Amino acid sequence: MENLTAEQVEQARDYLSLFDKDGDFTVAIQDVPSILRSLGEQFTEAEMTNLIEQIQSENGYISFDEFLVFYNNCTRPVHAYRDMQLAFNELDRHKTGKIHSKVLRHFLVNLGEKITDEDVDTIFASIEISDSGEIEYSQIVELFSSF
Repeated sequence: MENLTAEQVEQARDYLSLFDKDGDFTVAIQDVPSILRSLGEQFTEAEMTNLIEQIQSENGYISFDEFLVFYNNCTRPVHAYRDMQLAFNELDRHKTGKIHSKVLRHFLVNLGEKITDEDVDTIFASIEISDSGEIEYSQIVELFSSF
């Protein structure tokens, strides 16, 4: 469990036990999003759907041990990455996982550690922007986390 601390594992076990309705050390896959949110993970609905689709289960349940492996794999090890994701989540009122390029440009140029319009153009050249100007902010998070 390279991405989880002992404290996170213990906290996960505590939350899982709350959702374990019959004491058999399994939880319903439909409860996994609530458990992840309880553990402080912030995913868009689209990200959460993709994560849940990765769970292999014939009966709709996941064991505690399987959940811990899953949690370890979907937990991002770098706090800066998570902090940046949380910041974008705050801007994303409709939880689409996207931000308009004009809004992002405004924030990058005018707030925090300000950067030039030319630097923003360089960033935008390395990511995919939809015809309507929308950017999946996970691209920005991944780009910035690579530095």
